[in-house]
Amino acid sequence: MSVKHQSIQSILKTPTAIRVYFNIKPLDGLIVVRVIKCCLATLTCFILVLITPIQTRLGSSYFLICICSVLVHPGRRAGAMFEAAFFVSSGCLLGVSFTLLGRFLSQRILGSEQLLDPVISSGRYQGALSLLAIFELIMLIFHGFVKSKTPRLAQFCFVVFLVCHFGLLSDINASAGLIARDFTAPIFLGMAVCVFYNLAVFPEFGSSYLGTSAMNFLDEFEITVNLTRDFFLGISQIHGKSSEDVNENSLAKITSQKSKMRTKLVACKSTLAECIFEFSYAYLSPQELKPFINKMDDLTLALSALVDATELEYALIGRATQEFIDVMRPEKEIEYADETMLAVLIDTIRDPVTELSSIITESMSVIKSSLAYTYDVNYKRSFFPKLTGKNDAAKQISLEKVDQFIQRLALTIKAYDFNIRLSLENMSINALSSATDADNYLMPRDELFLISSFLLNYREMANSVCKMLVDFRNLIEIRDRRQARGAFGRKLWFSNLTDKRDWKAYLGTSRDDDKDKDDASILTQVNRAAQSEVIDEENGEINADGEKSIDTKDRDPANGTIHFKLDRNSCGHTKQINVNKESKSLWLKKTKIRHFIADVIEYPGRFKKDWKFALKVAIPMMIITFPAFTPSMRQWYGDIRGSWVGFVFILVIENSVGGTIWNFFIRTFGVVIGSAWAVAAYRAGYNGDNLYVITFVMFIGFIFVFYIMLATPYFKSGMIAASSMNIVILATLFPTVPGTIIENFTKRSVAMIVGGAFALGAQLVLFPTRSRDQLVLFVGKAITNLGLMESVIALGIEGQVLAYSMASDKKFSNYAKAARASLSVAEAYKATLKREPRIKGQSGDIEKIYTEMIFVIRQIIDRMENVMFLRRKYGSFTLEELNPYVYQYRRQISSSIILIMRTAEEALKNKRPIPQFLPSARIAHRRYVNRVREVLMSDLLNKVCDEESDDDQQFSGSVRDGSEYEIKQRQKVLRRKFMSWSASSCAIEEVVEYIESLTELIKLLVGVNHFKYGFLSRPLYEDWAAHATRGFDDF
Repeated sequence: MSVKHQSIQSILKTPTAIRVYFNIKPLDGLIVVRVIKCCLATLTCFILVLITPIQTRLGSSYFLICICSVLVHPGRRAGAMFEAAFFVSSGCLLGVSFTLLGRFLSQRILGSEQLLDPVISSGRYQGALSLLAIFELIMLIFHGFVKSKTPRLAQFCFVVFLVCHFGLLSDINASAGLIARDFTAPIFLGMAVCVFYNLAVFPEFGSSYLGTSAMNFLDEFEITVNLTRDFFLGISQIHGKSSEDVNENSLAKITSQKSKMRTKLVACKSTLAECIFEFSYAYLSPQELKPFINKMDDLTLALSALVDATELEYALIGRATQEFIDVMRPEKEIEYADETMLAVLIDTIRDPVTELSSIITESMSVIKSSLAYTYDVNYKRSFFPKLTGKNDAAKQISLEKVDQFIQRLALTIKAYDFNIRLSLENMSINALSSATDADNYLMPRDELFLISSFLLNYREMANSVCKMLVDFRNLIEIRDRRQARGAFGRKLWFSNLTDKRDWKAYLGTSRDDDKDKDDASILTQVNRAAQSEVIDEENGEINADGEKSIDTKDRDPANGTIHFKLDRNSCGHTKQINVNKESKSLWLKKTKIRHFIADVIEYPGRFKKDWKFALKVAIPMMIITFPAFTPSMRQWYGDIRGSWVGFVFILVIENSVGGTIWNFFIRTFGVVIGSAWAVAAYRAGYNGDNLYVITFVMFIGFIFVFYIMLATPYFKSGMIAASSMNIVILATLFPTVPGTIIENFTKRSVAMIVGGAFALGAQLVLFPTRSRDQLVLFVGKAITNLGLMESVIALGIEGQVLAYSMASDKKFSNYAKAARASLSVAEAYKATLKREPRIKGQSGDIEKIYTEMIFVIRQIIDRMENVMFLRRKYGSFTLEELNPYVYQYRRQISSSIILIMRTAEEALKNKRPIPQFLPSARIAHRRYVNRVREVLMSDLLNKVCDEESDDDQQFSGSVRDGSEYEIKQRQKVLRRKFMSWSASSCAIEEVVEYIESLTELIKLLVGVNHFKYGFLSRPLYEDWAAHATRGFDDF
C-alpha cells in the first residue's frame, strides 16, 4: 500500500476524522432544526402531489412543487427565506409572461389548420417551432448574461430558465390559461409551504440574530485584545532567558484570531444585509445598528496592526525559536534591532498601556450590555459578562453609566498620551547602558518604529471603543424614549436599500449557502472584482486644480474637539482656496458628459466576459434542444425526457473548466443517489401500491440529502439528489410520458451524463476558461493594484508639501478593495486548479506557491492600509514638514517598490524570467531613515516651520531638564504626528520584506536570469570578492 493510501486510511479511522476530512459541520442543534424544517416542507409538498384532487389542480408540471421546496428550502433565516421567495416568484412571473408571449405568437403562425391537415400545415408548424426556438435562444442568452453579471440573481435566472424551458417544450396547442396554471400554481404553493415552515417551526430572524452576530464579534475582539496585550507586554520579560520560554503556540493563536475576527465581521455585515428582506417588530430598526457595524472596520484595522506588532516583536526577541519561518522568506529588518532597547521600551510603556487596557475591558462590558439591552440579545451568550454575573445585566444599563464610561475612557486616553510621552522622555539612560546608541534612543530606529506602531494603534483602538460607546448611548436614549410609550413603542420595521451604490454592491454578491464553499462563487468574486476596479468619483468637493479634495474632520473622543487638516505651502502657512460655484458646476457638467461618452465607447468591452459566458450557455443548449424544435423529432424528444438534458446542462455549467468538472462529478453523485433511493422507495411500496410506505421511505431519504445540503460543502449534490428523488418517483406514479421506474431512473442518469458531457465540451471548446490562467491573471491584477496603492502613499515625491485629502484616501480605498477582490477571485480559481486535467503533471506544488503568494499579497495590503489609516488619523511628519529635505529618498523608495511590483507582474503574466538585478527597496528605505535622522539631529530642524499643537503645549513643561535644543528635539519626536511616521515606517519595512518574498516566489514559477559563474554570479560583497580573489576555481 502506498504512503498516500496509508495516510488516507489513517485519516478515515474515526467518525470525527471523517467529518474533518470532508469538511462536514458538527451535528449541532441548529443543523438538526434546519434539516427537520426542510424535510417537513418537502414531505408536505410530496404528500400534496399524492392527493389526486390537488395533483389535478397543479397540472402537468406538478413536480415543480417539490423542486421549489428544495430551491426555496426553509432551512435558513427568515430574511434569506423571503429573499429566495422574492427572486423565485419574480422569476416565475417573468418566465411565464415570456413563455406565453412566445406561445401566443407561435400559435398565431400555426393557425387552426394543423389539426385538419398536418401535411398542408407542416410549413406553418415548422415556422411556429422556429419562433419558439428564437424565444428559447433569447432566454438562454439572458440567463447566461445576468447570471455572470449579477450573481445575486442566479436563483432568479434559474427559475426563468426552468419555466421557459419546460413551457416552450410543452404541447404547442395548450391554452395560455393552462400553461399559466401549470407553472404558477406548483411554484407558488411550494413557496407558501416553505414560508410556513420557516416561520412556524423554530423561526430564525436575521434582525434578532444581528445583535448576536455583533456580540460574537465583540467577544472575538476582546479575546484578541487580551492575547495581544499580554503577549506584547510579557515577552520582554523573557529577555535574557532561554528561548524555550517563548510560547510559539500563543503567537500562533494570536495570528489565527485575525482571520476569526474578519470572519465574524463579514458574518455581521451579511446579517445586516439580509435584514433588508425582513419585517421586524422591535423598538429599534436593524439599520440603526449600521453606524456601529461600520466602526468595526477601523477597530479591525487597528487590532490587525497590533497583531502584526506582536509578530515583529517575536521576530526580534524570540527569533531563536523561529523555526517555522520558511527559508524562502527574506530576513526581517527588525532582527537587526537591539533586544535590550526594545525590552526597556516595553517596560517603560507597560503601566500606561495596562491602565488604558483595564478601562477598555470595562467599556467593552458596557458596550455588550448596551447591545443586549437595545437589541434583546441573550447576555449569557457572551464570553465576558463583566458587569454582573446575572443574566439581567443588560437591564441594569443606564444613560448615566454610559456617560460615565465615555468620560472615563476619554480622560484615560488623554492620560495615556501624556504618560506615554512622559515615560519615554524620562526613561532611564542607565537601563540602556548595554544598548547601542543609547543616547539617541528617541531618534528614528526599528525599536522606536515598533513601539510607535503598537502605541498609536492601541490608542486608535481605544478611540474606536469610545465612539462605539457614543453610538450605543444614542441607541439607549432612543430605546428608552420608545419604551416609555408602552405598547406603541414597538414598531414594524422594514429595512431596504435606498442607495444606488448599496444596491449595486448587494446585487454583486451571492448567498454562501446557495453555493459550494469551494468554487461555485467564482462568478460572484469576479463580479465583485470588476465592480471594485471602477473608482467611485461621486463624493468630494472640487478644488481649484480640478481634483477632489475634502478637508478631513475627525472628532477625537480624547478631547472632544474637531481637527481640520488644511493644505500648507512650503513654509507651513495655510493656503485659502476659493472656488467659483459657476465654474465648478460647468466643470462637473463637462466631466459627466466625458464619462458618459467613455461609458458608451467602453460598454462592449466592459461586459465582454458576460457575453462570452452567455454564448457559452446558449450555443450548446440550442444544440441539445434542437430536436424539440424539429417537427419530426419533437414527439420523440419528449418521450425520452430530452428536456431533462438541458435542465442538467444549466445546473452543471460553471465559469471554469475545473469548476465544471467538479460540479459534474458531485451532481452526478447526487442524481445517482437520489434516483436510486426513489427506486428503493417505489419497490418498498409494492411498486407504487402502498403510498404510505413510499412516503415513509422518502422521508428517510430526505433526512440524508438535506443533511448533505446543509451540513457539508456539497450543497449542490444534496440539492439535485432531493430533486431527483421526487422527479423520478412522481414521473412513475403520475406519468405524463409512459415509463417504468427503471426506465425513469435510466433516463435521469443518462440525461445527467449527456448534459454534463455537453457542459464540459462547451467549457473546452467555447471560450475555454482555465483556472490556472485566471489565477495568474487575477494575482497579476492584485499586484497591479498594489502598485497603485503605493503611488497614492507616495504623495509629494516631487518636493511639494501636501496634507491628507479625502480624495487620495478614496482612491486608496478603491485600489485596496480591488486588490482584495482580485485575491478572492484568485482563491476561488485556486480551489478548482487541482480539479483540472494537466498534461505536465499534478499542480500540487504550484498550488502551494500560489497559496503563499496570495498570503503575502494580503499581508502587503494590510500594512499599506495601516499606513493610510495612521496618516488619516494623525498625519505624517515627514510628508507635511520635512518633505523638502527628504522627498528624493521617498521617491527612491516608491520607485523601487513600484518597479519591483511591475516586474513581478509582467514576469508572472508573460512567463518570462525575472531580471537578475532589481533595485533594492530595503536599502532605499534605510537611506531614507538615515536621512530623517540627519535632519532631526542637524540645524535643519530649526528651519522647519510648524505651529505647536495643543498636545505639545501641554507637554512642553513636563520634559526633563536639558538644553533648549534637546527639549525641542524630544518634543518633535514624541509628537503623535512623528510617531505616526515611525509606525508607518515599521509597516513600510514589512511591505519591502514581503515584496522580496513575493519576488522569490515568482522566481520559483518563471525562473530568473542569473549568471552561471564569475563575479556577477554572486552579490559583490567584500567577503565574496575576497573569496573569489583567493581561489576563483574553487569558488
